[in-house]
Amino acid sequence: MRTTSLVFVCLLSMAMASIAFADTRTVILPAPGIITDENAAAARGAALTVKGVVSAEAFVQTHTIEVELIDDSVSIEAVVQAINAAGYTVGTPGQKKAGGK
Repeated sequence: MRTTSLVFVCLLSMAMASIAFADTRTVILPAPGIITDENAAAARGAALTVKGVVSAEAFVQTHTIEVELIDDSVSIEAVVQAINAAGYTVGTPGQKKAGGK
């Protein structure tokens, strides 16, 4: 049992390290429907369901969603579709930064 646990921890550590060092890009999506903290939490949650999304934050003050993606592993269209399916319309994305952290 102890060996199995050790192997699992090693594999998990390697997976997390590969994500931490992957090239990422951050995209900002205008989301005029984000007007409450509850809206922000729902839109953020929807974005995080997409495989390849590293992080997501929704901002009530600016009506935007900032999404960090692993480059070449996920399309922004998939994120837009997930947020739209949650009931929030997002606009054309603007790229904030590229090339990793």
